[in-house]
Formats: sequence, C-alpha cells, structure tokens
Amino acid sequence: MKNKVGLLLFWLVFVLPFGGFGFLAASQLVEMIHGWQSARGWVAVEAQVLQADLETEAGRNSSTYEAQTRYAYRYGGKTYESSRLGVARGGDNIGDWQLAQYRVLRDALEKGTPVTVWVNPSQPSQAVVNRNLRVGQVLFMLPFATVFPLVGLGAGLGAWWTTRSKPKGEARTNPPRISSDEREGQWMVFGFVLCWNLLTFPLGALVLVERGLWGGHLAVLIFPLIGVGLTRWWAQDVRDSHRIGRMTLTLAPGQPAVGRPLWARIEFGKPPEGGIYTLRLVNEEINQGRKHQDTRLLWEQELRVREAGGVLTCRFDPPATSQASGLNGRRRITWRLNLVWPDGKISRNFPLIVSPSLGSAPVPAGPEAELHLPVIPETHKAPSTAPLAEPAALPASLATLTPLDGGLRIDFSARRHRDTARAFIVVGAAFITVTGLMLLRLGGGPELVFGLVGLGLMVTGVRLWTAPLRVEATGQRLIVRGQSPFKQVNGEWPATSVQRIVPVVSAGGADRDSHHTYSLRAEFAGGGKYTVGDGIRSRAVADMLARKIQDALGK
Repeated sequence: MKNKVGLLLFWLVFVLPFGGFGFLAASQLVEMIHGWQSARGWVAVEAQVLQADLETEAGRNSSTYEAQTRYAYRYGGKTYESSRLGVARGGDNIGDWQLAQYRVLRDALEKGTPVTVWVNPSQPSQAVVNRNLRVGQVLFMLPFATVFPLVGLGAGLGAWWTTRSKPKGEARTNPPRISSDEREGQWMVFGFVLCWNLLTFPLGALVLVERGLWGGHLAVLIFPLIGVGLTRWWAQDVRDSHRIGRMTLTLAPGQPAVGRPLWARIEFGKPPEGGIYTLRLVNEEINQGRKHQDTRLLWEQELRVREAGGVLTCRFDPPATSQASGLNGRRRITWRLNLVWPDGKISRNFPLIVSPSLGSAPVPAGPEAELHLPVIPETHKAPSTAPLAEPAALPASLATLTPLDGGLRIDFSARRHRDTARAFIVVGAAFITVTGLMLLRLGGGPELVFGLVGLGLMVTGVRLWTAPLRVEATGQRLIVRGQSPFKQVNGEWPATSVQRIVPVVSAGGADRDSHHTYSLRAEFAGGGKYTVGDGIRSRAVADMLARKIQDALGK
C-alpha cells in the first residue's frame, strides 16, 4: 500500500504542473492563431504614432525585448486609440522582431509620418500594427502546447492505472493463454517518439527560420535526425507486428514451479517464417534503486526449435535452485520466455509466473494431453534435452573451429562486436560534425575538446571492428592471443592449471527486446580468472564452446 501511495503521488507531481502549463501554452497558441485568422479580414488604416518604447529585461544568457506603442487612427468618422502591436501580446527574445517593430515605430514618431494599422471593421476599437503570424513564435510555443499536455495526460493515465491495479506482492497465476508483451512496449515507444519529435522538430525549424541555413547552429538538427531514426525504428516494429500477428503461449502445467519440467507451446497468429527459432527461459532479479534499476541474470535455458505447422513446442527444465516469481520491497524476481526469429532481427517476450518448489510432490498428469504434448513423467531427477530442440549452431560471423592434434583452435571473428563498433563510430562522427559546425560559428577553443571526444569514440569503434581473438586448447596448454573489446589479450597456461571454462553474462538487461551477451571465462586452480572469448549472443553457443574447450583441455 505504501508503494502504491508513493507511485500515485509521483504521477500527480507530473499531472499538475505539466498539465496546467501545457493547457496555458495551448490556449495562448490557439488564441494567437485565431487572432491572426481574424485579422486577415481587417482593413488598412493610417495611424499616427503617439508613443514608441522598448522594454528590456536582461537575462543570464540573453535579453528579452518588448516593443510598446500607442497610436491614434480614424475610422467611420471617429477617432480611436490602441496599443496593440501584433496578434500575440508580450515580449520575447525570438529573433529580432521586437527590435524591428520598435525601430519602425520610433522612426515614425520622430519624423511624424503615419504608419499603417489594421482595424476590425465590425469593432473599430480593435486594431493591430502587424497582423502577420510569426512563424518563429509558433514554432517556439508548439512544443509547450503539445508535449506538456501529453506528459500531463500520460501521468494522469498512470495515476488512474495505479488506483485500479493490484499490489504486485499479491499472489498471481498465469492465464490459460499468455500473450506477448510487444503491444505495451510499442505504445510506450510511440509516446516517447511522439514527444521527442514534437519537441525537436519545431525547435530545429525555429533555428533555421531565425538564424538561416548555414552556421554552427545547424548542430541542433542532430536531434530531429535522431527523431527520424526513432520513428523509422518504431514503424518497422509495428509493421513486423502486423506481419507476424498475435502470438499466444500455452504452458503445461498451467502453473509451473521451480524444479519441475515445463512444456511450452507457442502458436503464431499468421503463417510464420520457416526455420529454427531460439527460445530462452530467463529467470532474473531486478533491484529498483532510487535513480536506476539493476538487473541480474539468475538462470537461463536456451533451446533451438524448428517451426512446424505454425507451432513451436519445447520443454524447459528450471532447476530447484532457481527462484520463484515474487516481490520483496525493491527486489523483484521475474520470469520470461524470450522468442527470437531465425534471422535474429525480431524477438518477443512472454511474461510468466513461476511458483516455488513443490518439493517431492508428484508431477500432476493431464494438462499435457490437452495441449497435445508428450506426457511429463512423474519422476524427473535431472534436466534433459527436449526432444524437439535442435543443436546449437556456431554462427560464421562469431567464430570458426579448426581441429588440432590433441585439441582445437577457435578463431573469433573481428565482426563479433560490429553493432557496438558501429554505435561508437556513428556517435563519434556526430560529435566531430557538431564540432565542425561550432567552429564555423565560434572559432577555436573548448569546442575542440568535443571533437577530441568524438575522435576517441571513432578510434574505439574502429578497434572494436578489427578485434580478432584466437584461442588454442590442447591437452598440454591453453593459449589466448588477440584483442578483446578494450585491451590486448596475450596469455598461455598449462592445461592442468585450468579448473573449468564457464559462460558469464557480460551485457544485457530485462528490456522487451534485450539480448544477453556472453563471455567465456577460464577459472584457474590458484583462484585467477581470465576471459578467453567474448561477443557471444547465444547461451547455447556459449555452453557449446565452453564444453569444447574443456574437452580439448581434457577436463
């Protein structure tokens, strides 16, 4: 209950200020556009300037100006006075519009020449000096009038969901048919991408409108370009979802428990792509901190399953040492079934609830027949390989195996870190581009540090892209030569000193489409540890390579 109240207060903190300010900005924007639309039908009349002043408010980085005036005009045989300058009221520092209007009015006042004003024929007391719509002002107000109300609306929906949701600590069970969670993630990504684009595109356009098409200010266009990439990525994910259709997962037994075998059946909504799919049953611990959350992999089993008739069927064997689903303060234990397509580009997650161990109670019979699955035997003492699982295949982009006399050699490809290397190179190129644009406007100085950071990122990316690694394992010795992501690797040890080779998680998380990356670690009798392989994106492949190295060492 305490966590629920805290979460509700968190949402309300966003609802009130963001929603209120957003509503105010939206009403001002609507009023400005309505005033401009109305003024298009007003008539031109000559007026005499009576007053022209410029009010200046100095700020830390810039000054805000407001041109103020008072003028007299005649319409319909009557004399009127007005002080309205444009369709929007108040001062600003957007471009030089306020200064330009002040200069025109001051010159007219000093020389005694009339100026043209626009009068509302249906209400002659209303007049304006400049009836044009300021595009820069509209672009400046647009993010506040759209993003802020959306954030307030989202926070309001979050508060409503909090009041209706059940506490996470309550006992839960799996539904008969479990749906994948991509739709929830797509809506969250859509909200983020929409807010990002509504914020960055108007501000990028504002910079171009007010400062021209060339100069250091063009660096701000990087953010709209990021928005284009995010939109393209989200649209591709939505297209994939429509192409794949709705998928469902059925379990046998319907409420699995740790230490008991679990059969899974995934049915595709539309005819799937043929081939071998990768399924991972993942048990994770999520610790929610005040500023971030930390995810730790507790246990994972990976199977490769061939699609048959739009259905995937396999068996998992969660050990009794794994942890059941539950919530204890900020510590949460979760289970999920991760499905990866044969090309590795699409993945889906199915959240599961796994109960604590049932001890020595017999495995209930019956549910498997309903799913047309093989019957789970009543006694199951040790994990076994599911009969429908395919053996793990070694991707050519990761490594190649070469037999040696009394052992083997593994040549890890330099391309195994290509995704990370590409990210470093792209970010580094962006930093260097921004530096170049800033130097055009500001000259040398601190901006060079920004460029040096970009150069360092690009160099790191190139090193990652060209980082081969060779491992030789025989009955006499273990040799490692090459390049790991950030350091040179060069080691040789007697085979007798190696206790075992174990796969360890080197990167990954609990996101909807996240994949763990594994390294191979050699553990020695003296207590030392050494990485003998990295960049492996499959637990099954990591297990296979670890076994092969241990077999070659005679372990």
